[in-house]
Amino acid sequence: MRNYLAETKFVTAIQPISLSGATSTSVVIDRAGYSLAKFIVQFGAVAGDITSVTVQSSDSSTFASGVVDRYEASAADITAAEDGGTVLGVDADIRNWERYVRIVVVKASSATVVAASVILGNAHDSPITATERGYTAELDAA
Repeated sequence: MRNYLAETKFVTAIQPISLSGATSTSVVIDRAGYSLAKFIVQFGAVAGDITSVTVQSSDSSTFASGVVDRYEASAADITAAEDGGTVLGVDADIRNWERYVRIVVVKASSATVVAASVILGNAHDSPITATERGYTAELDAA
């Protein structure tokens, strides 16, 4: 039986951070070799609205040019009425996207803890080692 989870790579895009009146831009993720992605943004208790969450792509690893906004969630999608544990997820077919992707979170005021991860899937060549899968260490299930 085929193990689809073995064809994924986990990337910590934004380490947990208290965001207030600022923008947090994730690490740049090289999606080469993968055709699907799950973008996950987690929020603590939302104090004041999140201005926006945007998934972007570019052929430039520095995002200096050719930046394309692929998905955007606005304050209407994530409001101050939300309790902690809010998760925003985007499943995307990234086959025709530019090579590099990132997540940008903008918060107008009032501190909110934010973190983001990306799971790249449907690898052309399955990652073999824990490092290739994006892990520091990997445990085998019994």
